[in-house]
Amino acid sequence: MQRIRSRLCLFLGGLMLALIWAPAAFATVDWEAGRTISPGKAPLDVAGSADGRWTFVLTEGGKINIYSSEDGKLNDTIPVDPTMDRINVPGLGDKIIVSSSKAKKVQEILVDFVVNIPTAGSPFLGPANAPVEMVVFSDFQ
Repeated sequence: MQRIRSRLCLFLGGLMLALIWAPAAFATVDWEAGRTISPGKAPLDVAGSADGRWTFVLTEGGKINIYSSEDGKLNDTIPVDPTMDRINVPGLGDKIIVSSSKAKKVQEILVDFVVNIPTAGSPFLGPANAPVEMVVFSDFQ
C-alpha cells in the first residue's frame, strides 16, 4: 500500500512539474487597417451600431456625424448640445444616447433612417404627379 501511494505521489508530482514548465503557446493575430474617417472637427467619442452598418462620431461643437460602414460616406449630421462629450449606440442605430459629464445630463435621441426607393418606370394607379406615393411589395418569390 505504501508503495502504491509513493508511486501515485511521484506521478502527480511529475505531472504538476510538466504542467508548470510546459512552454506557453503564443497565438498570432491577422489584422489590416480599415477605413479612416475625417469628421472635420475633433472627435470626442465614437460608437458603432450592433449590426456594423453605421458609425457614429460625436464631434466638438455638438454634432453627431453618421457614416455608412459600406462606403465610409457621411450619411447625415444630427446637432446636439455642445456640452455632450460621450456617445453610446445600444442597438442597430435607431437610438443614440449622448451624455455630458460637465452638464451632468444624458439625452436619448431616436433615429429613423429614411430610404428613397426609386419608382420611375414602375406600374402605378392614380395620377402620375400625386404628392404622395405608396409603395407595396407584394411579390416575394
